[in-house]
Amino acid sequence: GTMPPVRFVGSILGGVSVNRNHGKMAPIINELLPNPASPQTDADDEFIELYNPNDASFDLTGFKLAFGSTNPKRYTFPEGTLLEPKSFKAFTSEDTSISLSNDAAQVWLLDPNEKIIGQTEPYQTAKDGQSWALNNGVWVWTLQPSPNAMNTLATAANGAGRSTAAVLGITSGTGS
Repeated sequence: GTMPPVRFVGSILGGVSVNRNHGKMAPIINELLPNPASPQTDADDEFIELYNPNDASFDLTGFKLAFGSTNPKRYTFPEGTLLEPKSFKAFTSEDTSISLSNDAAQVWLLDPNEKIIGQTEPYQTAKDGQSWALNNGVWVWTLQPSPNAMNTLATAANGAGRSTAAVLGITSGTGS
């Protein structure tokens, strides 16, 4: 299931009050590309995409992405990392050194105190070039990765030999 939305009321980090995101909703993990198809590479083109549901920028400074299965690895967002309002931002392996597993993994968004504020459903075998995308609160595989944009659900060929596609929406009540 999905987690309920998190709203920030202020937080304490090392005994110091951090109110950069006071009153804002947590970003939503929206899409992953764990196994890019050639000519893309794991080293450059894997990504984790976040969506900012707020009407103002969200400061990711000190927040973390945790990814993997049994012993998750972490990436900490550096000072000044902002998500623009109502926007999608894909963080690529080239920029973050994130290396997503192709088998049985999950991704979490952690606040600066390492509390889980968002997560994906676990995925099993990642297919070449398909992304794990959020579709109205349900995680699905799509043939059309859409970094930095609203998700597009593209499925295998239908009976007429054509693929089908639909734009996936983000709704205000969607958890991550």
